[in-house]
Amino acid sequence: MHPGGDPAVSMGRGAGFYFTRQFLQCGPPVDGWIMTAHQQEPLTSPAADPLAGPASVATSPGGGAAPAVAAPTAGVGPQGKWTVSPPTRAMQIRRLAWAAVETTLYRLSFHTWNGWRAALLRLFGAKVGRNVVLRRTSQVFYPWLFTMGDNSVLGDRAEIYNLGPITVGQRVTVSQQAYVCAGSHDYTDPTMPLIVSPVVLGDDSWICTRAFVSPGVTVGAGAIIAAMAVVTRDVAPWTIVAGNPAKFVKGRPPLRKP
Repeated sequence: MHPGGDPAVSMGRGAGFYFTRQFLQCGPPVDGWIMTAHQQEPLTSPAADPLAGPASVATSPGGGAAPAVAAPTAGVGPQGKWTVSPPTRAMQIRRLAWAAVETTLYRLSFHTWNGWRAALLRLFGAKVGRNVVLRRTSQVFYPWLFTMGDNSVLGDRAEIYNLGPITVGQRVTVSQQAYVCAGSHDYTDPTMPLIVSPVVLGDDSWICTRAFVSPGVTVGAGAIIAAMAVVTRDVAPWTIVAGNPAKFVKGRPPLRKP
C-alpha cells in the first residue's frame, strides 16, 4: 500500500491542487493588462549604476544627476509599472487551458520536438520565430504575452514568468534554470497589489544559468548576464555583468563572423 493511501487517489488530488492553483492565480487579462487610474513612476537610480557605463545619465530620487543607463529605445511598452485589475473569467479559463496543455502535450513531448512546442505556444497567442529551441522543461506562464525571435533558445527549466510582456530577441540564449520575471507587488500598499513591467532581452544576449532578470529590465543587445547574477537595472549593450546585485565586469568583444 502506498504510504499516503491509494496512489491513484494521491495523484488525482495532486493534479487537482495544481490546476486549482493555476486557475486562481492572478494576472493580466487576455490581450494584455488593464491599467488602473494610478500609473507607477518608472524606477530611478539611487546612485551610480554599475551596469550603465560612463556615458548615460539619470536622475536620482534626491533630485541630483547620477550615472545610469539611458532610457531604452526599444521594447514593448513604456518602462514603468502598472497595477492590474483582477483577472477576468475568460482569462482564468485560458490560463487553465494552457496549464493543461503545458503539463501534458508540451512537457511530455520528445526532447527534439522544438517545432511542436513552438506550435503549442503560437496556438495560445505567442509570437515565436523560426529555428527556436524550446526545451520541454522550460516554462512560459502566459504565451499570449510572449515574443521570441528567430534562432533563440529556452533551456531546461528556464522560466518566463510573464505577468507582463516579455520579449526575447533573435539569437538569444536563456540558459538552464534562468528566471525572467515581469511581475511583482506594490509593497507600499497593504493589499500588495500585483504590478507588472515589460522585460526585453536584446538580440544576441545570453542569460546564463540560474540568473534572475527583474521586472522592467532591458538587457541590451549582445549583453551577457553571468550565472546566478541578479539583474535589477537595465544592462548596456555588449557588456558582461555578474553578481548580486549584478555589476559591470567588462565589455563583450564583437562576435566573430561565421
